[in-house]
Amino acid sequence: MLAQPAAKAIPEQEALDKLSVIPVHLLVDAKGVPLPIPNKTTLLLPLYLNRQRAQGELQRIRASHPDLQVQLATLPLSQANAFVAGLKKDLKPAYTLSAPVVPRRQDLEQATVLLRQKGLSDSQIKQGLTVPIFFTRPFLTSQTPEGERGLLFLSYEDLQKALSSQPSPPRRVEAADITAILHRLMQTPQDLFVFRPSQARMGKASGPPAPPPPPPSLGI
Repeated sequence: MLAQPAAKAIPEQEALDKLSVIPVHLLVDAKGVPLPIPNKTTLLLPLYLNRQRAQGELQRIRASHPDLQVQLATLPLSQANAFVAGLKKDLKPAYTLSAPVVPRRQDLEQATVLLRQKGLSDSQIKQGLTVPIFFTRPFLTSQTPEGERGLLFLSYEDLQKALSSQPSPPRRVEAADITAILHRLMQTPQDLFVFRPSQARMGKASGPPAPPPPPPSLGI
């Protein structure tokens, strides 16, 4: 995506801090402790980008386990990743914790279409696409307190709305996985891009917030 020399790259932590604008929703108990879904020796803790999908999972669990005090908490993705890293350190050796970020289905489908157009096979897409990020060439930009920045969208719908407000010059829409985007950000000599999260806001958790996370880290 960005062809810049890595010798002058921005710090890794600076790139990861950009995830702080992205809200994720997870299931927690009454004390704000995450509730992973057990499956033998694997614990699954989905981090939902779509609050409605997380709410649906919450209602499903409440219906099947009425005695379980479960609710939603909302955290910036950077903090959620750090929190997961801390949880993994406390796991018994026989167990593993997986905390995938769960995007909207329609965004995955649209990213798949765009990547096929670039010549990627379905197997390559399935293996490499977890959380799609959308952008344009030339880049859509926005003024920030730090200056003009290129926009990286988590929602294809939001990108299309932004395109309608900046119809000229013609732009080509592309998609990439978030891990590839972060890798490229860490190769750039300057801070040139910002994530534009979905229009769904952080909001308030339906219960107490999760405990303070350890120092930021990708963790998953």
